[in-house]
Amino acid sequence: MNHKISFFALIILIFDLSVLKAQVQLSRQNVFYQYDLTTPVQVQHKIAVGNDSAYVYVKITTPSKASEAYTISYALKESYDGENSTLKGIVGVNDQIAAEGANAFYKIVIPSTGGNAFVLLTITNNAGETYYFDMPIRHEKDFPKTSLLVMEAQREIPVFDDYIHENDRFRVVSFGKEVQQVHFFHYGTAFSPALPPMATSAGKVQKDMTIDSTFSFSTRNTIAIQKRGLYFIQEDSTSLEGISIRVTDRYFPQIARVEEITDPLIYISTAKEIRKLKSAEEIKKGMDRYWLDMTGSPERAKNIIKDYFTQVAKANHLFTTYKEGWKTDQGLVLMIFGNPDEVYKTENAEEWIYNKSALMSKIRFTFAKVKNIFTNQHYDLIRNQSYDKEWFRMVDMWRKGRQEI
Repeated sequence: MNHKISFFALIILIFDLSVLKAQVQLSRQNVFYQYDLTTPVQVQHKIAVGNDSAYVYVKITTPSKASEAYTISYALKESYDGENSTLKGIVGVNDQIAAEGANAFYKIVIPSTGGNAFVLLTITNNAGETYYFDMPIRHEKDFPKTSLLVMEAQREIPVFDDYIHENDRFRVVSFGKEVQQVHFFHYGTAFSPALPPMATSAGKVQKDMTIDSTFSFSTRNTIAIQKRGLYFIQEDSTSLEGISIRVTDRYFPQIARVEEITDPLIYISTAKEIRKLKSAEEIKKGMDRYWLDMTGSPERAKNIIKDYFTQVAKANHLFTTYKEGWKTDQGLVLMIFGNPDEVYKTENAEEWIYNKSALMSKIRFTFAKVKNIFTNQHYDLIRNQSYDKEWFRMVDMWRKGRQEI
């Protein structure tokens, strides 16, 4: 019996070593599953840097216990194009800090190094299917990583989304020097939606952003915020380091408030339709008339509403940072065109590819990374007039209720 146990342990060890030896060039990997919420492996992460270490928190959602059905490893890499790693390790039960249902939470502490760096998380299931997830620590196009994290009120687990519901309690924790209080800066700016992909210029962070209010709060206490909007949180208000979080209504990432439903319709509506909708004396009646005029059928209208706002919620979940996800360039493309068939990443850009189908020709979208003090996940679409044909075709499909997402 002891020999059998030893042999089994040896097999596990050999498998783990083979995972560690694997060399991966991430820029060549199709990571489409990172934006597909039906994929059996979902990953979110948060990173704080302090005391010469990077503290990497990972949330893994799987149909079964990740620690039992998957092998999880990590590698510290300098380039998405490079195969070599400066550090490798297996994520095991000792790294797990909590588990609930389909979710498992891990904490990995990695020695901080100079230069560009990102963590490549590799998850392989028992069938040999492998998933890769990139977690940037430092890059020249990012503002410095802060030592702060927004944490749950009662557990040593970060808030993994970049938004939190109004009146939900949370804490702000520093992983650097001991901090007694942090400073909150509130922006009530209503950010503009993304422009269509064939527009000549992309929307940027609005230059007229102003701070609406400020306050300081002790890191020893929990806090709940009622006022919605963007909050930038800093240890040192004279520096460029900080973290941001949006405070939203309790329905987010779904849009359920009648007064907010009209805004995302801008992508599939004419300017005249939007003006008519917003000028309606009763929003509910105006909305009913809008959908009936567009579809000519209550049943078809019902299906379009369900499908379209499912896409809005998906975009909000995946891409909300300093502004709502549906307003971002990536959110726009995902909402209208659906999940990309192929996604390729580098340090500076992402390329999304939609294969040829009955609905459209093969099409590529390239998103360039933009330096943004509020987030290191700001990507602008490289727009081109050549997108107009496919764009209007897809919008027409939505309006006719024939879009298959």
